[in-house]
Amino acid sequence: LWQFLLTDGQRTQKPEALTVLTLDQLFARHDEALPPGTLEANTLATARIHRNHLLRVLGKRTPAQTVTAADLQRYVNERARERFRDKPISPRTIKKEVTTFRAVWNWARKSKLLTGDAPTDGLRYEKEQEALGFLTWEEIERRVGRGGLTAEQVADLWDSLFLSTQQGGECLDHVRATATIPFVYPMFVFVAHTGARRSEMMRSRVEDID
Repeated sequence: LWQFLLTDGQRTQKPEALTVLTLDQLFARHDEALPPGTLEANTLATARIHRNHLLRVLGKRTPAQTVTAADLQRYVNERARERFRDKPISPRTIKKEVTTFRAVWNWARKSKLLTGDAPTDGLRYEKEQEALGFLTWEEIERRVGRGGLTAEQVADLWDSLFLSTQQGGECLDHVRATATIPFVYPMFVFVAHTGARRSEMMRSRVEDID
């Protein structure tokens, strides 16, 4: 009625509401547009985790076009205050989540769903703690033996463990004696003798081996 009155009785049709693309719909359309086999299964799974965090913090029904750098900075700040397995979310992880957002935005812009550049430039992240280098078993035991470390710091030290050739052999002997699934021991041997990442090992084929 108000449209009819404002146009002095000239409007003859009902106004059509503009379609607003929400963040939830944006990610859904992006996933639907991906051809099968474009990405590895683990890459897709990681992207879904990033998407879930983005939608949880930014809001599923938020109009995608209205997201600003200030909104993403708020996202970065909130994620930095969260914890996973009693550890704060690392700046590296948050940057990967923002990278996923930027990739989806860029796809949407090329698909004429959004306009303008992704509002990801200029975001500020917490200073990332420098990763420990590889340490031998003996070096870790010496550091732990000096005392003064928290349980979390001790766990970080053991995450940096580098086994000697003898210790690596002992580890493989233990796995061979205790593994309950046949493929576990060959997997350990593969990694121990090549240094390959787990994903590289899983993608390997016989023809890749010289």
